[in-house]
Amino acid sequence: MPPDNSLLVWFALGFTICGAVVVWLSIRFINRREKWARRALMGTVVTLLFSPVLYLLALGPVMFLESRGWLPETLMQVVEYPLLIFGFYFGAFPGEWFWDHYALYLSWWVGTPPP
Repeated sequence: MPPDNSLLVWFALGFTICGAVVVWLSIRFINRREKWARRALMGTVVTLLFSPVLYLLALGPVMFLESRGWLPETLMQVVEYPLLIFGFYFGAFPGEWFWDHYALYLSWWVGTPPP
């Protein structure tokens, strides 16, 4: 059972705030040529670009802790829910080759043979 739609509201709020910060930093950098704004803007852009990669890599340790019983099973539903939102609702899943390798990576963490 997926969580309620309040999670979607939080995602929308987070994306809106992040977009506002990027626009604000861009204006500070373009209009005033402030060095701190350039560094902060580059850091924000790099963080936004690598967030999905870090999210996917972090699922391995989370599955390890959940498989050992150190995390509640309901936490995995919350952690995996963003993948379901972006994958099924927006069609953002990559090709089958990616999921084969990703299943191998996750099975390495959990300690079971890959499917």
